[in-house]
Amino acid sequence: MKQVIDLSGTGWRLKGFVGAAWDYQKVYANDNDGCDGSGLDGSWYPASVPGTVQTDLLRLGMIEDPCFELNSRKAEWVSERDWVYQKRFRLGSDLAGRKVGLRFEGIDYSAHFFLNGRKLGEHTGMFTPVEFDISDFIKPGEDNILYVAIEAAPDEYPQIGYTSRVRTHKCRMAYGWDFSTRLVPLGIWKPVRLVVYDEASIEDLWVRSFLAESLGQATIRIVARVAATGRTGASTLDGVRLESRIKFSGQTISNKVVECSPEETTSRSELTIEHLIERPRLWWPNGMGDPNLYESEIILYDADGEVLDQRTDEFGIRKIEVIPNDNAPQNARAYTFVVNGKRTFVRGWNWVPADQLYGRDLSRKYKRLIELARSANVNLLRVWGGGLIEKEEFYRACDRNGIMVWQEFILSSSGLDNMPSSDPEYIEMLVREARGIIPLRRNHPSLVAWCGGNELMDENQIPITGDEPVIAALQTTVTELDPDRPFFPSSPTGPVFTLTRDIVKKHAEVHDVHGPWHYLGAHEHYYLYNSNKALFHSELGCPGATSTGSLRRFLEDASMWPPDNSNPSWHHHGGDWWDHRKQLEELFGELHEIDMFVKASQIIQAEGLRYAIASNMRRKFRCSGTIPWQFNEPWPNAVCTSAIDYYTVPKMAYYWVADCYSSVYLGASYEKLVWKPAETFSADLWINTGPGLPGGRYTYAYSITDLKGRSYVDNSGEVDLITCEECAYDIGPVEWQIPVAFEDVFLLHLQIWNEAQQVRNSTTYVFSSKETDPLQPLLQAPKTQLQINKIIREQTGRGSGSSIEQAYLMEVANTGKSPAMFVVLETPELCDEVFYKRNYVTILPGESEVFQFSIVPGEITSGKTKGVVGRPSLQVSGWNTTVLEYALEYNRAEK
Repeated sequence: MKQVIDLSGTGWRLKGFVGAAWDYQKVYANDNDGCDGSGLDGSWYPASVPGTVQTDLLRLGMIEDPCFELNSRKAEWVSERDWVYQKRFRLGSDLAGRKVGLRFEGIDYSAHFFLNGRKLGEHTGMFTPVEFDISDFIKPGEDNILYVAIEAAPDEYPQIGYTSRVRTHKCRMAYGWDFSTRLVPLGIWKPVRLVVYDEASIEDLWVRSFLAESLGQATIRIVARVAATGRTGASTLDGVRLESRIKFSGQTISNKVVECSPEETTSRSELTIEHLIERPRLWWPNGMGDPNLYESEIILYDADGEVLDQRTDEFGIRKIEVIPNDNAPQNARAYTFVVNGKRTFVRGWNWVPADQLYGRDLSRKYKRLIELARSANVNLLRVWGGGLIEKEEFYRACDRNGIMVWQEFILSSSGLDNMPSSDPEYIEMLVREARGIIPLRRNHPSLVAWCGGNELMDENQIPITGDEPVIAALQTTVTELDPDRPFFPSSPTGPVFTLTRDIVKKHAEVHDVHGPWHYLGAHEHYYLYNSNKALFHSELGCPGATSTGSLRRFLEDASMWPPDNSNPSWHHHGGDWWDHRKQLEELFGELHEIDMFVKASQIIQAEGLRYAIASNMRRKFRCSGTIPWQFNEPWPNAVCTSAIDYYTVPKMAYYWVADCYSSVYLGASYEKLVWKPAETFSADLWINTGPGLPGGRYTYAYSITDLKGRSYVDNSGEVDLITCEECAYDIGPVEWQIPVAFEDVFLLHLQIWNEAQQVRNSTTYVFSSKETDPLQPLLQAPKTQLQINKIIREQTGRGSGSSIEQAYLMEVANTGKSPAMFVVLETPELCDEVFYKRNYVTILPGESEVFQFSIVPGEITSGKTKGVVGRPSLQVSGWNTTVLEYALEYNRAEK
């Protein structure tokens, strides 16, 4: 039977060279430990694979932490050197005469490979694997010495440059972007394995599901490419047979066998097996149902019934379609995703690499980020075209959490020109890359769309159409290898690129659009989004500062202020693009210290994003989706457009967008944030429903109060909401005659609930009638008191052993006389283990809110036994309250 031997892990060595000195010294031939002239000491250093050169040097103390202060600039030299990896390994003498392959899942970016002094070959491209037949090179029973020489990183363009001159398919973000630094990884960034073949093996497996219109039956078509791979015996597949088993929850539900027919007994064949599944358990996106997964187990036998190879893949049964939007122009593309016959509004976020040094082990971070997406009611992540074709664990996590994936090839705009090259060699390279990438990803049910790249457009900023040579070639390749998924030429697809005031004033057609990426002001922001007619909004954003706790992890105390581009550290960590201190001080008045600045920044980001997203949701399904920019960040930014910082701490915007994406959301549309005394304040109330909402009669309430707790409007009503189907209901206006002498902040507080179904949600909007520094009173709101009324702890059943998720419901009451502004729950000791369903909630005087959160224990080093009981402190506070602390009893796992 085929064996796989993992060469990953420690036991590797690393050495740096100036230029190709490694080849001049023939390091790969004689194990030369001489001086390399690199400025290091000429020694071999311990390394880890998968990884990057930079993470190894960081661990060894040879570079400073590139996340801290300006240190990334000191590490730029690393990518300008060649680096050689060395690995010694021993194979058993029983492998003599066997065919052995050496497989690299990912090399970043160009490499030369040597085994026992002999060159195996070369490879360029970080997203496609490479495998060498080393049968004639290995020494069974003896030490084997492997060398991998990684060339210096190719010279490529950062965010500002020329797309037409790009000639690589490498992560562009690493060369410098608005949310990342210039730190270009090199190394062996994915696993390395030895494959010991039997007489035949499974080269590729394609699992396709075809769902009947009734959803009551599904055909599973398994296409397996098998090859004769033995060095001895038959060179054909004569007598080979394939057994295919379909499993659900560990139980085999269908089993079939197919034998190679006489015309198929060549050295390579494709075998097809079909299974009919009655009453299939469907894969549903988050919120629509369970993301059910099946297993496809394939076993390859020889003529005597001996197992030659075996492979198991997870897959889902679902049907993805894209249909035209309601009342869309005839020339518009279709943007409405239909999953298993049901239209779904895309509740998305844009995804960028989880770490600038993406080769390091990110399994825990992937788990955390995808769980945060699931918890925030997200159903789609757009994998942006300046980042990565993501790692396998990313797609696996999305499969299991019901997160749809829009995957782009690594092409992006560059500012100075934004049209990809039509150079035949470049097109040939990208097609070759696509042919290697697509078969590795097409079995994932989470993958719902391919896209040519990010913001590709002509000199007039008109998005490309798909007729461009490179995009046409990619689409042809996707259609051939993965015909069940749609392909979009770029994001956006136009016919205009950016949403602006001029565009909406001209009533120009807007199909799929990007931008804007800033909060536009107390009036302009609302004008633009109230006028927006886009069919699909695949990028929009607002910047927000990182929490002070996270800031202190990468900035010196002296670098925390001022929070603008006059501060070199702030400028380096995102401020170059996202400095918005001036705008904040126009709204809040002069800001004097970092905590105050962070509060002002985060609320404006949250307000700006919430309004933009809700404005699109009010227009469903004329508009069929919104994908704000951006969910995460790969490097710590003091300020940027991310909703979750580098340390996976959510900002206020994360929670307010999660509220928008919930199954029922009562929101408001209005024309401005700042009103004048004696004006009539007016807002329209809207209910947005999502899939899975229990139907029935719902009560809603709205009130207008000031920061001292005085009430001016208090009203309620009832509405019947239908089940499942996504709808937007206009339930009428709220109006209030602002008193002549009123110059203060006032709150519009909205609630909706159904006691029988235990559904409840609340939203608070902040307005002002103060002409200058209109939101300043928020930072000086009268103090009030919080009280924890009760907390309920339960086991949810997710996880196993000491890692079972522990869920909590906590009721927090406002016992004071003023509204408790933006109450937040935090557990600093368990930052990356706690998931809050809601946060930054305003609680009116005499009222209470129920907060839901869960702890999913990670593997930590604590104590001497597993499952030790800890009592981490849960902190509850608002902008104008003291901090309450509550000791949680919680089981922690030990690493």
